[in-house]
Amino acid sequence: MTSGPPSRQDVAAPTDADTVITFGDFTEEEAIRALHIDEEKAKAEANAAPAKPMSWAAALAAKTEAPKPAPPPVSPWGVIPTPAAATNGHGNGTDATAFVPLKIEDAIQKALESLDVTAPAKEMKKRGLVNQGNTCFQNVIMQSVLSCPPFVNLLAEISNLVVATPDLLSKSSSFRGWRNMVAFTREFEEPTLAQLQRLGSSVNDIQRKVPMPIKISGYFMDVLSAFQKMLGEQEDALEFLEFFLDYLHSEYEQSGLTLPASCEKQTKQVVADGDVNGAGSDEATGFEMDDGWAEVGKRGKSSVLRQNQVDSARSPINWLFKGTIRAETKQTGKKQSSITIEPFHCLHLHLDHDPSTITIPGVPTMKAAVKAYTVEDMIRKSFEVETIEGSAGSPPMKRVTLIDSLPVVLTLNIKRFSYHPELGPVKLQQFVKYPASFAFPVDLLSSTCRAESGGNGVGDATSGFTRYPPVYELFAVVSHHGKYVVGGHYTSMCRDNKDQWFQYNDEHVLSVTEASALAENAFLLFYIRTNNPVVNRPPPVVTTPSTIPGQGKKKQQQRGNRTSASPVGANGQRKR
Repeated sequence: MTSGPPSRQDVAAPTDADTVITFGDFTEEEAIRALHIDEEKAKAEANAAPAKPMSWAAALAAKTEAPKPAPPPVSPWGVIPTPAAATNGHGNGTDATAFVPLKIEDAIQKALESLDVTAPAKEMKKRGLVNQGNTCFQNVIMQSVLSCPPFVNLLAEISNLVVATPDLLSKSSSFRGWRNMVAFTREFEEPTLAQLQRLGSSVNDIQRKVPMPIKISGYFMDVLSAFQKMLGEQEDALEFLEFFLDYLHSEYEQSGLTLPASCEKQTKQVVADGDVNGAGSDEATGFEMDDGWAEVGKRGKSSVLRQNQVDSARSPINWLFKGTIRAETKQTGKKQSSITIEPFHCLHLHLDHDPSTITIPGVPTMKAAVKAYTVEDMIRKSFEVETIEGSAGSPPMKRVTLIDSLPVVLTLNIKRFSYHPELGPVKLQQFVKYPASFAFPVDLLSSTCRAESGGNGVGDATSGFTRYPPVYELFAVVSHHGKYVVGGHYTSMCRDNKDQWFQYNDEHVLSVTEASALAENAFLLFYIRTNNPVVNRPPPVVTTPSTIPGQGKKKQQQRGNRTSASPVGANGQRKR
């Protein structure tokens, strides 16, 4: 699956009734005021001498003649710099003599210490991203992570603490990824229509200030090149997400910094060791062995615990995006079991892999799967108890898998790419129903996870997350459009801090309804943990896979495309 040249005819666009073209974050009222000028004012402006064109910098620096100056316009990242504060370049409106910029590593730590993981996201301008030749998979991931409230709030606070962008990017090579992420988010900053009006810009000037899509360049193109070389120029949105997060995590880990204790206190309730037993497990003690940790339960049961050391270091990325899975394997008739703790950035949810029921475009002899899928059911299926047949007459083994720690950001991958024994890689087109919010099933949580999530009722009441069972809210959806694994196009739907949804199709940004956002043939789903209750909404009206709007209307351009079917192991999980 590659992004391929963007083929917008194949993208299932929202209906005109639910769609509003947006320019930056202009409201409908602002747009009407700017585009529908009363006739008298229009005639007066037509008879007046044409105004001298005003540059962008001049528009921002213009002064009004009103007796009381207008208050400085506020931006998502602070106050738009005035000439007095512009020398700082940080955009927080602080007086130049008072602002003392921090080193990037100090800014990251200070921002983490003050970060409220439950706070709503800072406001972001709606800006498209230019497709630079099969880069839509990169664009949808960047739009999605910038819709993640704690992540964008962290970047906003770092931006307020460091120097101007030119100086920020000209410093040493340390934290290059973090520096460029701060600079990248600053590119989204543009004055709103109302702010330009307060600055005294003419209507004609304002109408020319339609925000242009951002062209990702420089450092991030180097990262993209490294990603493509590593994966054989495979262009997969999920693979890029994991590569991008690992890159930022590695920079923090190699710096020697330590994640502030205030972060963990917000996401894990503090409980005494004995309280874990109240969540439903045997009380256990442990001692170290050569091949892991031996746990001895109160009934004499023992197990060998093996902790995967990959990504075990704590960083802002792992704190927000990483969870862990506890898998216990035990053979019938034996007391000792084997326990493995594995990290994950994404839970992989499997569609039907039966070759007789999978959907194969263009093959009329194959029957489409009629089973209705929901995300909740697919999560449960992923944690079903497995029976592993023993070898040489030995008894079978059972494998029980549970969540050992929940991430702040829960990423779900609906695995739409399968392998047919005769046709090779195929794409699964079944619609999967996913909710705007849901409570994670507590019976899929380990005793440790239940205790840290407040399941015992004896945890720290000051924890950032206090709702139990844990609740997750949807904030981004990534879809792959196209019938085949080869070719296709990525788009994303993202929720802003006003609970409004927008579709990002490269440089095009459309306002859509929540119902439209819940009706996508989703490939990736991004959920954020919240203290809000679950809201039950009526299911969206969706089309069947065979009549998805835009599918089959125009043959997908495939020249130069490369397959990106994700490599899978024997159990269907993505190899690492």
